[in-house]
Amino acid sequence: MQRSHLIAYLLIAGAIGWLGGFLVGRRQPAAPAPAPAVVHKETLPGPPPPAPNPRDRVDQAIAAEDWKEAADAIDAMVVSGEPAWAPALDALYEILAVDDPVEFGVREEALDAVAKRAAFHKWAIPRARKDGSFAAELYLELAWGWLGEAGEGKYIFESLAGAGEEDLQRLLHALEGRVTPEMLPELAKGVGAAKNAQVQVLYLRVIASAGAAAEPVLKDLATSSAPLVAEGAAIALQMVKPPATGFLVLNVQGRGDRMPGNGGGQRPGMLASPVHRGDIITRVGDLEIDSEKAWRDAVAKFVPRGGMIEIGIVRKGEAMKVTVPAGAGAPKGKFVTAAR
Repeated sequence: MQRSHLIAYLLIAGAIGWLGGFLVGRRQPAAPAPAPAVVHKETLPGPPPPAPNPRDRVDQAIAAEDWKEAADAIDAMVVSGEPAWAPALDALYEILAVDDPVEFGVREEALDAVAKRAAFHKWAIPRARKDGSFAAELYLELAWGWLGEAGEGKYIFESLAGAGEEDLQRLLHALEGRVTPEMLPELAKGVGAAKNAQVQVLYLRVIASAGAAAEPVLKDLATSSAPLVAEGAAIALQMVKPPATGFLVLNVQGRGDRMPGNGGGQRPGMLASPVHRGDIITRVGDLEIDSEKAWRDAVAKFVPRGGMIEIGIVRKGEAMKVTVPAGAGAPKGKFVTAAR
């Protein structure tokens, strides 16, 4: 190698070595230190507040006369399951037994939610029947009606067997309008077995509520050798197949109250009423009885005392007019529409 070339090589090698040392030895800036971790302290929830005792809720609502709140609390107990049904029934008794007849209707309306709990009422009714307390009797008065509204006609019908007289009347009221043709033979037997006229009339009304299916049953009862049964069945037939539109008289109130099944006789010491059971009132004064509203308007004419009221009636298919004293009291019955 020539000397000039060697010198050049050494100079280049030295320069490269110096430059590499400079670069390696140069201090690099330090990376920033990581930020300290932020520790979030989680606040753990404490134990939930104890749920209010439903029975305490009922008692507080009763004390405040807040019947809706009391009824809602009872309904919550019923919905929670059968273990709570006994205290729920006791709470119902407590609501119904509050001595305030003016408030009774308000309490009954507030119980609408509980009224729909058919399974609870089927459980509660046998217990209330055994209880016999005043509150239990009030409950039964409502419960049978609630079951009727819930469509439990079959259960009500089956409960007729062995029912006491007072309970029997509740059952028949609840059964009206919920009769199937299969029930009619047993109900017809009940008419003959009834121990008083009021229960017989109820049986006949229940049978008539079956509509056209009741017609042959009532026709058969109308031939009974028992005058009261025969007369009642003939009247009930007019519910099924009315000969005229108007108000069908089932019971005459006030002076002249008539003894049913007695051929038109009256109670001792009372004047015979010109209006009889089975009459259909078609007109009161100048007001035609062509709707239930028309009858409600007509009832006001019976209230004032003094003077006479002319009434148009249909009796055994024959139209006639009679007069009754104002203030004698409107008869009891139901609006019917002529069969077409």
